[in-house]
Amino acid sequence: MKIVKSTIGNTSRTATLGNYIIGSSYLKADPNNEIFLQEYGHYIQSQNLGPLYLLAVGAFSIGGTIFDPDNHKYQDCERDANYLAFKYFNRYVDGFYLTQDEYDYYKKKNIQKGWNFAMNLLSKDTQYKDYYKLNDHIDIKKSIDSSYIFLHF
Repeated sequence: MKIVKSTIGNTSRTATLGNYIIGSSYLKADPNNEIFLQEYGHYIQSQNLGPLYLLAVGAFSIGGTIFDPDNHKYQDCERDANYLAFKYFNRYVDGFYLTQDEYDYYKKKNIQKGWNFAMNLLSKDTQYKDYYKLNDHIDIKKSIDSSYIFLHF
C-alpha cells in the first residue's frame, strides 16, 4: 500500500484505488489519523474484491461524495470500510485498542488516539464499540447492509 499526496488542496478528500491511497496533506499513514483509517478500510475492501471493488464500493462511494456529501459517512460501503479498518488496527497495531474509560479520557482532553467513533462511524450512531465484545461486533454487522458484510467472505 502506498500513499500519494495530491494537489487537490487542503481538504479531507481522498480516494483509494488498489494499492494506492491518494489524498491531501491531511492524509498521514498514522493509526491515529481518521482519514487514513477510513481509507485503509477501503484498501482492505479492494484487496478482498479485486476488480469488483470499483463497482461494489467505488461507484457508491464516489456517488455519495458527489450527490449526498452530508450523508456520505452513513453509507453502508463507508461503514463497512470503517469496520474492516477497526478490526485490522485493533488486532495488529499495539496500543491502538482503548477501553471505554481510555477513550473517554482522550476525547475529553481532545487528543486523537485510537478509533474516532464520531468521524469513522461503525454503526449509525457515534457510540464507543469495544473490539473485544462480541455483542458490539454483532450490533455493527446488523447496522451494515448484509451484502457488504457478505463480500468479506
